[in-house]
Amino acid sequence: MPHKTVRSSFKMKQFFLLLLIAGSLTGFTPPDPAGLQVKQRGTVLYLSFPALKNRSALKVTTPEGILVAGRLVDENSCTAEVPLSKYQKGVHVISLQNRIQRFVAQVMLY
Repeated sequence: MPHKTVRSSFKMKQFFLLLLIAGSLTGFTPPDPAGLQVKQRGTVLYLSFPALKNRSALKVTTPEGILVAGRLVDENSCTAEVPLSKYQKGVHVISLQNRIQRFVAQVMLY
């Protein structure tokens, strides 16, 4: 029995190593949760993040992945505002992504 466990553990390590290599070859970048700061003041979300290296897609989604809103943010920007008047209260996921960078934050709209 222990021999099978060691073998399956080794195969899992190989699988994750292959995923890591494939991700690095395709340019996949994991999200940087510390890079996106979100503050809500009244009916506006204020986002701050490191300067963008490319034009980026800003998306507001539900936790289930349903797109609520989206827009583009210009290169070299480090702040953005999202008006909340058309969003329902509750949990939403804010993501900001381009070919090089990816930032994600989960927020509770109130």
